[in-house]
Amino acid sequence: YEVANYVKDNSNAELLVIDGQQEPEDLQGYDTIIICTGVYGNNMHPSLRKWLMHLETASLHENIKFYAFLTWIGRGKSDQAAIKKIKNLLESKNFSLEADHIICLGKMLAIRQNHPNEEDCQKVLNWVKSKAN
Repeated sequence: YEVANYVKDNSNAELLVIDGQQEPEDLQGYDTIIICTGVYGNNMHPSLRKWLMHLETASLHENIKFYAFLTWIGRGKSDQAAIKKIKNLLESKNFSLEADHIICLGKMLAIRQNHPNEEDCQKVLNWVKSKAN
């Protein structure tokens, strides 16, 4: 959330926080959606999974592009497992996930306490801005 909020505050990007309660809204006005989630034991956040499961083709622009931005503590290949699950879920709904994704180190308890830092946030911001072109 910290990095996504930084991107919102420093770009024209909008931020929709998914809490698991709301259904996907009409997103016809968007041609790009960047899915942001932390990685939790090889998975995306459960609220995001639920939201993606309820996406409908009629509520999205016909040429919609999905990208993924993950925060991750940097252990194992759980980031790749989460990307694969997001990709498979989108494909089951007849959408696709673009291959270009970005991962930012996050903190967890005593691990990586200095992340995300300004450099991490700026890197993600630049990546997001490249998707708007």
